Amino acid sequence: QLLSDAVFLKGARIVKNKLGVTKEMEQDFEKMLTPPPDGYFSKAVDMIVNWQNEEYPSSVFHIQGKADEILPFKKEVEYDYIVQDGSHMMVMDRGEEISEVINRELEKL
Repeated sequence: QLLSDAVFLKGARIVKNKLGVTKEMEQDFEKMLTPPPDGYFSKAVDMIVNWQNEEYPSSVFHIQGKADEILPFKKEVEYDYIVQDGSHMMVMDRGEEISEVINRELEKL
């Protein structure tokens, strides 16, 4: 663990615009950050950085926001669903669209 959760929390607040947090989302964004379980953010970053899985169950699908600046859209990746103008926070401002995608996938199971 290189950085404490306090550092990640401060960083999240500094780059909230890059995350896609709008003025309307700020209050909910703060609720999301407080209080995280101990080690939550550092563990999450560690898991993303060190992800090595190469096999994906057929029931897994990938929804990607094209405007996500934290986990950016890459042309060489095959996404199941691309949300145009979807930021890292797209579940908050594009929730209905994402919910429809998830419900369609669940119907296939």
